[in-house]
Amino acid sequence: MPRLLKTTTTAALLVLTTTVLATTPPVDATAPSPDLAPEEVVRMQVEWLRTNDAGDQGIAQVFAFASPANRAQTGPLDRFTAMVRAAPYAALLGHRKARFGAIAITATQARQRVTIVTRNDESRAFLWVLSRQTDDACKGCWVTDAVIPLGQDDDADGIDASGTVT
Repeated sequence: MPRLLKTTTTAALLVLTTTVLATTPPVDATAPSPDLAPEEVVRMQVEWLRTNDAGDQGIAQVFAFASPANRAQTGPLDRFTAMVRAAPYAALLGHRKARFGAIAITATQARQRVTIVTRNDESRAFLWVLSRQTDDACKGCWVTDAVIPLGQDDDADGIDASGTVT
């Protein structure tokens, strides 16, 4: 095989392999994993709420990422679903777009403000509060402790640099 053809073939295989590896999800994103960063968890949950279907699969995925304390307060799933379908959380369902604020992360907690534009073109802001799990069931996993409605977004940040609600 001529040297130029061999080099071109090798380069093409390298590009193809890199493209396949880059588009392959690194983890199973349907369940909490220590491989998921807190901002990834928030983005996935916001997307699941945007694309929730008639069977409420998006809401079920969000519930799968709820912390044990959150589940104790909001579960079981049917109760959680009813809560998400009611105000103020219903604004998250089918929203048009989302803007993600800076994330504040400590060793055990993360907070991120998310501002969404609803189907009715209203702006609403929420604060996602996550914790890193320490138990053996999902040690190191980031899960959601709370989603705090901040109300209509008036372009005020609503949280300071440390993620504290102001």
